[in-house]
Parts: sequence; C-alpha cells; structure tokens
Amino acid sequence: MYIFFLILGFILIGFSIRWLIQHKVLVSFISSGIDSGFSISEIASLWKLANLCGLEEPTALYLSVPALNRSISQLLSLSRADGSEFSPRTQRFLTKLYAYRTRVELDPLSKKGLKSSKYLEEGQKIRIVLKGVGVFSSKIEINGRELIVHLPAKDGMITMFGSEWIGKKVSVYLWRKDDACYAFDTTVQNAGQYASLPVLYLAHSTELTRVQKRKSVRVKCNIPAKMYLPNSNFSFDTTVENTAGGYRCVLEDISGDGAMVRIGGKGVAGINMKLQFSIRDNYIVMAGVIRGVEYNSDLNQSRLHFECVKIDTELRNVILAFVYDVMPEEERDAYIAIQQMEEEENKEKASSLENMNKETEETSNQEVIPEKIEKEPEKEELPDIEALERHINGEDDFAFPEVEEV
Repeated sequence: MYIFFLILGFILIGFSIRWLIQHKVLVSFISSGIDSGFSISEIASLWKLANLCGLEEPTALYLSVPALNRSISQLLSLSRADGSEFSPRTQRFLTKLYAYRTRVELDPLSKKGLKSSKYLEEGQKIRIVLKGVGVFSSKIEINGRELIVHLPAKDGMITMFGSEWIGKKVSVYLWRKDDACYAFDTTVQNAGQYASLPVLYLAHSTELTRVQKRKSVRVKCNIPAKMYLPNSNFSFDTTVENTAGGYRCVLEDISGDGAMVRIGGKGVAGINMKLQFSIRDNYIVMAGVIRGVEYNSDLNQSRLHFECVKIDTELRNVILAFVYDVMPEEERDAYIAIQQMEEEENKEKASSLENMNKETEETSNQEVIPEKIEKEPEKEELPDIEALERHINGEDDFAFPEVEEV
C-alpha cells in the first residue's frame, strides 16, 4: 500500500511539473499579479482580458496604463462588433477594468512595478554597465535559477572574454515592452556556453527599480548668475541684459533644458525670467519660465525650477559639453544605457507602425471581386392532393368568412 501511494505521489508530481512547464506564461502572470498586490479574482479578470486582446506580454497589465488603455480599446471594438457592448456582463467587466486603470495610475503601491528579475522574459534585450569599462549590449537567453545572457558586446564587438566577467559587479538596464525602463545591480557568477553560444550567468535580483525617462541630463554645480524678471525694458529673447541690473542668484544644477536656481526671498511660479552666467569663458543667456518653487521659510530662500525656452544652439552645446565633462563616469554610462534602450524602443515602435501601415495599404489595394451566385431554378409548386381531397369532401375546418349583406 505504501508503494502504491509513493508511485501515485511521483505521478502527481510529474503531472504538476509538466503542467507548470506547459503553462509557464500563466504561472508567471499569476506570480506577477500576487507580487503586484492584486487579488485572485482581479488576476482572473486581467488574464481573461489579456487572452481576449492577444497581448504579447500579459504582465504589462499590472503596471502600464498604456497597456490597459490599449486592451480596453480592443475589448470595446470586439464587443461592438458582436453587439455585446451594452450587455450587463460587458459593462460590469469594463467598470472593473476602469477601476484597475485608476488604481495603476494613482496608487503609489502599484507604481512600484516589477521587483524581481525572475519575471523577465527570455529574449529581452538588455544593456550591461561595467564600471570603468563602459556600456555593453546583450540579451536574455534563459531565465531559470540564474539569468543566462549572451556574452556582452560593445559597439557590436566582443571585447572581453567570458572568464574576464566572472565575479564582476554590473548594472543591468532594460526596457520592458508596454511598461517602463528598469535597472538592477547584480554579479556575474559564471561564464560558459549554451546552445553553442558564449554566455554569462547572472545572479537574480529582487530589487529592480524603475528608471524615469529624462529629456536631458543634468549635473550639480555652484555657478553664480544673474536673473532678470519682466519689466518695461525686459525682452524675452537671448539678447544680453544690462549686467548692472538683475538679481544675484546661484545655479545648483544645470542642463541644456533648464536649471535649479537658488535665490533669497520667496519666489513666484509661472512667470518668465532670463538667466545670464559664464561657463568656461562663454557668456550664456537662457530665457524661460519658472515652473515650480521650493520655499525655505527658515532660511528665507527659494529654489526655482527653471525651464529654458530660448537659448542659442552654440550656447546650449557649451552647456552640454560642461555637463558631460562634470558628470561622474558611472552616471554617464547609466545615462548612455538608458538612452540606447529608448532609441531601440523608438525603432521598434517605428518598425511596428510601418508594418501596420503596409498591411493596411495591402488590404485596401486588394480588389474585392464579388462571387457570382447562380440562381437556382424556381421549383414549380405542386398542390397538396390530400389536403385538396379533404377540403372537397368537407373533412377539414376551412370556411370562408361571412359577408354582411348590404
């Protein structure tokens, strides 16, 4: 009897492992849902939507408002096509989905996003930053006990052997489709070959962080400057104002698109202003808007979030040269990695849009030839002989309606 239950246990374990392998995407979807704080009923509804809309990465529904918007739009299109848009069932499902969307957009807990590298998809393109060496391109080959990735290449060339990577601490950057850019630190545990490809074995991380896209990179600084506010003689352009006037201030950080400006007193948001300062013997003029103010009442000082609207191209390049020279190497590599991932994402979007336009054009150019339907010859209707005989013999209930005499 004991042997019977033992064999039965092995069979059940075997079936369970097989089921998990066959339903890897579903298992990952459920795990990601639980990790993101969704209930089982919510996970079931989201899985149904992901299958209904054919999303390539169903887990994006937990984190991405654009993915939810696209899915809801597709659901509406499908329900309109089959006439079920206003059915109670469809409306209940839509109500729940809109609630999910609001939760993802507004709930700070849901904005934490993906936390573990165990949920990354095989085939995911990544950038690996090795401190002091630079930025490398790679791709996830297998996601198992470890992350198995292609041997990283720099500018399309393999510049380091696998053995040189072992034990190195690296930073990994990736763009997750329909979601966001993520980064995590890890260690290269081993190197070898997989399916005849040279690969590295990276340790998993449970501390993935979202990386915000930045229109420009900025660095901390301490540059004395003059600021000019609107008055009768104020011109909102890049002409140099009278250096004898203006208010003294200090730039605490700077980029090609703006600066953090510290002044005495209480600042006011929403007004135009002009900054003038020197960088490496170049006199810079930036015209723009104060977008926000941080006031410190104890010091009676304000930090102004200044957005540059007008600046001469050559002067912007002077600022960018200063920014890249001053920026620490580690930060510069991280910025390059993020920038490369964004460029790759934009290329994929452009390619996808181009393919979609081609398919639409091909469909519209196809000549629709109506099929010729041969009309069947009309059959001669024959009288029902039996019914006719019953009527003649008075055996049916047929009777003409009575007509009133006039």
